[in-house]
Amino acid sequence: MALTKCRECGDKVSTGAIKCPHCGVKNPALSTHLTNIIAALGVIVICIFLFVYISKGCDALFESSAPKAAPKEIKFGLSESERRQIWHEMIVAEDRATQEGEAMYPVTVQNANRELLEKQTEEIMVRVEKCRDELARKYGLTRQQLTRIVAEATMNDWPMPPLPD
Repeated sequence: MALTKCRECGDKVSTGAIKCPHCGVKNPALSTHLTNIIAALGVIVICIFLFVYISKGCDALFESSAPKAAPKEIKFGLSESERRQIWHEMIVAEDRATQEGEAMYPVTVQNANRELLEKQTEEIMVRVEKCRDELARKYGLTRQQLTRIVAEATMNDWPMPPLPD
C-alpha cells in the first residue's frame, strides 16, 4: 500500500490504514481518497469543456464561408426547443442515475474506503452512460450528436432543470 499524510496530524500513514498510529484518528487517509476522486471528476469536467471549446472553434473554421444560421436553427432534425427538452431529460436522467448509484453503494464517514468509493463511482458512471445511450436511441441521435447538444446547452447557458425535492 502507498503512504499518504494523515488528514489530522500530517504524519505518514498507509492509504489502507483504519486508524492513524500517531494520533489515533479513524480513516486517516479518507480525505486523500475523496480528494483523488474529486480531482478525477474535475479533470473529466475540464476535458469536456475543452472538447466543447475546441469543437466550436473547429466548426467555426469549417463554416466560416457558409452563411450564418439563424439563432434558433434546426440541428439534427430538431428545433432548439426540442434540443432543450433533450438537455432537460438528460440532466434529470443523470441526476437519477447518480442517486441510484449512491444508494447502491452508500458512502458515509464511518464506512468510507477506497474500494467502496471506486465501486460507487463506477456504478454511477455505468448508469449515466446507460441513460445517455437510452436518450440517444429515444430521439434517434448518435452519441456525438447528443454530445453536441450538451455543448450547445453549455455554450448558450441553457438553464438547468430544477432538482427534485
